[in-house]
Amino acid sequence: MQVIIDSKVDIFLANQFKKDTENISKINIFLAELENVDNPLDLNNAEKIQRAKNYWRWTIEKYLILGKVLSDIATIKIIKIYKRKVVL
Repeated sequence: MQVIIDSKVDIFLANQFKKDTENISKINIFLAELENVDNPLDLNNAEKIQRAKNYWRWTIEKYLILGKVLSDIATIKIIKIYKRKVVL
C-alpha cells in the first residue's frame, strides 16, 4: 500500500501543528500506519463518500481526512484534511 500526501495537506498539517499538537500527531501516526494496513477501507473510522467514485474519508478526533483510492487499494492519495464543524 502506498499513501501519497498532497503538498497542500503537508502545509495544512504544519500550520495546525502549532495550534493542535496532540491531534495532528495522531493524524501523522495514522497516515504512517495506513501504509501497513491490509485494507484501509475496512477500518472503523473509514466511510465511503456517497456519489463520488473511489473517494473515502477517515475520521481522527475532530479532523476528517479525504482520500482517493487509486488502482484497487494499492494507492491512496490524501487530498484534503479539514476540521469537522461541531453542531450542538
